[in-house]
Amino acid sequence: MIFLTILYQKPANTKYCIGHPCAHAQTTVSPATNTTQIAAPAIGPDGGLILYGTALSPVTQQPVRHLWVADASAGICRLDPDLDSPGPYAINPATCAFAVNGSAVVGGGMAFDATSNFLYVVDNQKLSQGVLRINYLPDGDSGNGVLDFTTAFSLGGNTTASNFPAGQTGCALPGSPTFPNSAALDPQGNLWVGFAKSSAILRFNNPGSVNAASSISCQQLIQLAATVPNNRVGSGLAWIGHDLWGADPESPFVIRFADTACAVPPSPACSTTNGTVATALPIS
Repeated sequence: MIFLTILYQKPANTKYCIGHPCAHAQTTVSPATNTTQIAAPAIGPDGGLILYGTALSPVTQQPVRHLWVADASAGICRLDPDLDSPGPYAINPATCAFAVNGSAVVGGGMAFDATSNFLYVVDNQKLSQGVLRINYLPDGDSGNGVLDFTTAFSLGGNTTASNFPAGQTGCALPGSPTFPNSAALDPQGNLWVGFAKSSAILRFNNPGSVNAASSISCQQLIQLAATVPNNRVGSGLAWIGHDLWGADPESPFVIRFADTACAVPPSPACSTTNGTVATALPIS
């Protein structure tokens, strides 16, 4: 099942306290939410992203917005109708044909570069196809948007015998972390990837420019840029400005100015031993 949650803005002067008692004059609140189930059934959805098409929504007369999900059975699929139209919403099987080497790419975390229309996908399963890049066509399928499966390219971490329509780098992932589960693009367009079975946070440098004929080395393309605090496994990554936010099974964390602080690995500022890694939400 897939749920859409709307979080209302917190009241003015409200403070949030994580992992410790609130200081004087702070108030702990539980913001009101409105949760709506928008699609069922979906098997073990492990990622989602809203992508725009070029067709106009009959409701807003603006470009349509569709939710794409990483379904553990069907793979990466588009939900129809567009999000501004009334439901019910359901996976469109015709958009789920993302399979390589005879098996579905179930996906996981996804990140989209709107300047190049590249969608980056991590394949979060035991026999992972690694970290992939594929072109998104916003004018495809009558303007509802489709993925161009002929452009599927492996940036790294796939099995040795894998074949991809657009080729591959052939690069292994440093340290051989498994179950990639999160992907996020930094302000410079580099791709950061986290893992469900490792504390490693890898950075793919300039992932939009590499192809099967590139002369860049694997060491230049993929680097261990940071680690999850206390060597815990990762549960997600996201960029807010120049700060890299993440989560482990116990708490959220943030690496301030990670795009510059972690630029040249290994950097103590991005390891579990430095105070740059904070395991609490900021007080605002």
